[in-house]
Amino acid sequence: MTSDRVVLVHGSMQCSQCWEEVLPHLQCDAVAVDLPGRPGAPQLPVTLDGWADTVLEATVGHSLIVAHSLGGLATLTAATRCPERISGIVFVAAVIPSSGQCY
Repeated sequence: MTSDRVVLVHGSMQCSQCWEEVLPHLQCDAVAVDLPGRPGAPQLPVTLDGWADTVLEATVGHSLIVAHSLGGLATLTAATRCPERISGIVFVAAVIPSSGQCY
């Protein structure tokens, strides 16, 4: 499956700016999101659901999600809620708890 967009998700204590040196090298439709609670982020709850909503709002068609650190939790939640919108996930030193475990 091809991806219509690449969505870059930052980790804890970061914002979308951490991807600014990566974005120019991607030769596709790509966007870096700011999760709720960070400067410039949408006014959504600073919760796991608010983070997942932000990831899903950035998707277009079938999107490839690249998640760093704590962004892995937001991405896993988004993928669980709407798997049909996500063509794949790349975890970059991301938090991935075992099934049934919490972080």
